[in-house]
Amino acid sequence: MNDDYTILEVANLLEITTQAVYKRLQQDSEVLDGFICSKGGKKALKKEGVIELSKLMGLENPFEEEEPTPTIVEETEINPGYEELLNYLRNDNEKLQKEIEELKLELTRTRNLWENDLKNRDEERRQHEEARMRSDALLMKAMMNQEKPRLLDRIFKKDKKKNKDKAENPDLFNQ
Repeated sequence: MNDDYTILEVANLLEITTQAVYKRLQQDSEVLDGFICSKGGKKALKKEGVIELSKLMGLENPFEEEEPTPTIVEETEINPGYEELLNYLRNDNEKLQKEIEELKLELTRTRNLWENDLKNRDEERRQHEEARMRSDALLMKAMMNQEKPRLLDRIFKKDKKKNKDKAENPDLFNQ
């Protein structure tokens, strides 16, 4: 197994920057100089140097494997009171789970109703706008139809009056 680590590898092992490694090598040169070596033409540290550097920096040793904490299952007698409590809690948990499922269903139904209400509201608004536009158009058309005869009557009345005046006094209009 390789016991020499480049500065980049040391930084990755200790989860720090390469600048931090170089700084500590310079600061603690009296302690760490004995562990410095070369790997592929690059400055490197021996495994013991990496361990020493981690101690100096107050970091965990990257080579220590955490041993899983053994779980000890002991068979012990359950106190009857505890057994009764456990049964009660199990039953209560089942009831709560059922209530949660019912609430989820109710929430889903409520959301669906809300979404349907939104769709219906939008459809009603659209229909109302269309009806309003139709009624506005009809009203405008009726108003225009109503104005035309009055306007035309005024124009034709003046023309009739002129023609009548012309017929009665042809000398005035020929001048």
